[in-house]
Amino acid sequence: DGRLAGWGAYYALGGTNDLQTSALPVTDERATRDAKAVCVGSYHAVTLHNDGTLSVTGLPYPSTQRPPSDLVGVESLSVNENHSIAVLQTGAIRAFGSNSNGQCDVPADLPPVASAGCGRSHSIVLLRDGAVRAWGSSLHGQTSVPIDLGPARQVAGGAYNSGALLENGTVRM
Repeated sequence: DGRLAGWGAYYALGGTNDLQTSALPVTDERATRDAKAVCVGSYHAVTLHNDGTLSVTGLPYPSTQRPPSDLVGVESLSVNENHSIAVLQTGAIRAFGSNSNGQCDVPADLPPVASAGCGRSHSIVLLRDGAVRAWGSSLHGQTSVPIDLGPARQVAGGAYNSGALLENGTVRM
């Protein structure tokens, strides 16, 4: 029915720092209705609504910075500890939150994007043509996309790594 529920350490959904073990209400009413998708970071949650807009709840850390006020037409999103990426219906993306390692500095020459992933301090995207691009922290090589990667179907960003599900059904990490 488009409503959300949260449990556990629920400050991501507007509560306190106390660990909770039962379902708790979300305090931001906008975040609880008309939801198409939700992504949860360490201290925040981002809700994608059916009208293509976003709402954010959580503690006031850099990772919970509000999305740009002109952000509309969102198709999908990805969230991690420090930042969020919204993929627009046009294939453009918008990144917001902490930019401590350039993870929100979207390349100007980025072709249309199909989906995105957020690592701890890096971003990874699947382009509509199946290619993969990444930027931000590469301390552990997480933005060094292999030259021979091949066309992908899905990408994911971990704390210090990246991965892709390829068109041929194999996974590369």
